[in-house]
Amino acid sequence: MSKNSYQDKIKPYEKQQQKDSATIEALQQNVLALENKQVELEEQAQDKSSNEGLPEEVNATIEGFVEAEYTYTNTQERAENILPFITAEMVPYFQQG
Repeated sequence: MSKNSYQDKIKPYEKQQQKDSATIEALQQNVLALENKQVELEEQAQDKSSNEGLPEEVNATIEGFVEAEYTYTNTQERAENILPFITAEMVPYFQQG
């Protein structure tokens, strides 16, 4: 076989290799974009998990609820202390204890 006939035989493979290379490059770009988006979303989630920036009365309500919920000597005391921090729908839940 001549050199030209070998080149003719490998041309379809070379074209496929070029297509595959382009596909791989595009996929790598997609991966980078998704990784950047993941970092961005993680940063947003960290920002939202902090109480910083909340109005003082909101922080006071959160702290009051947590203190009333977890600092008590009996369940009746807890139920009474938690009332200012819960809605009417939640009262029966906390009075079950």
